Amino acid sequence: MVEQVRARIPSIRFSDKNVGVSTHAAAVLKPFAALHLGAAVAHPAIDTIATYDAELAQAAELYELKVVTPGMLPGWHNGTAGA
Repeated sequence: MVEQVRARIPSIRFSDKNVGVSTHAAAVLKPFAALHLGAAVAHPAIDTIATYDAELAQAAELYELKVVTPGMLPGWHNGTAGA
């Protein structure tokens, strides 16, 4: 049973780039948020991150990721919402 479930769940490997970004971001982000940011930055097919965490959203923009937050206005995380 466990093997069947595990076979259906994709796994992610943390590359050196992921760990490097995560380690750097951990100075300002919670560890789980830093890992998410590192994974998004390191993956060549990812250009957008979805989050309700303002600090993660701001850090993502520093790495030129688009930020989406369902139900929130663009710019909610940096004080430019609706501007």
